[in-house]
Amino acid sequence: MNTKQETIDLDFIGNCSRKKSLSENEWLRIAALAGNNSYDIRFAVSELLALFPCSESENILLSLLHDDDAMIRASACDSLSFSRSAQTRDRLAEQLKDRNKLVRGYAALSIGDIQRNLDDTERTVDILQSSYRKERSKWCRLAIARSLLLLGDASYTDALLNAVNDRSYQIRGFALKLMIDLINDYGLKTDPSATVAVLSERREKETAVSVKNNIIQLLALDDGSKITDNTDS
Repeated sequence: MNTKQETIDLDFIGNCSRKKSLSENEWLRIAALAGNNSYDIRFAVSELLALFPCSESENILLSLLHDDDAMIRASACDSLSFSRSAQTRDRLAEQLKDRNKLVRGYAALSIGDIQRNLDDTERTVDILQSSYRKERSKWCRLAIARSLLLLGDASYTDALLNAVNDRSYQIRGFALKLMIDLINDYGLKTDPSATVAVLSERREKETAVSVKNNIIQLLALDDGSKITDNTDS
């Protein structure tokens, strides 16, 4: 249960999230709250800063990469996706060695987003490929594959497509969500015949409602450059 002061601080963070810009005093208070003893407050700060893509947010989020709690480190990695800094990309690359898979996965996702706006893509691709080979977590491997696809390495398409038939519904759902986002947000093009065949077959046997809905959504993406479904529903 939150203390009275924690409730006040969380209300402050909530109010900040509804603003378009923050004052100098608000930034100072947020920076101080990033070092608060309360997990709830530090986590709320890490999520808040994703709404304000600026150097102030970036510096605070970088400090949270050293937080003792893995969920806060993971959230900070996720929120840093707005960065356009090679230094931040390199700091996130260090998180690929974190002991927690969520930290590694969100670091990989944000590295892909950041690198799209930077030079020296080949070096980043090498780092991600090396991490992919060493990674044992299926979830992290999918996150890394997504960023490699985002950076132009189409050979990782199969990594996402094969995961559609994974035994874990969480992995199936995550792979489908990544594919939907890559197509909708980044215009990823796939081989229609191969993709539709796999998705259509999976749709018939899928028992998890959320996963099946993702399959239906993915098959419905049809604008000429995206996958099309010519099979009967």
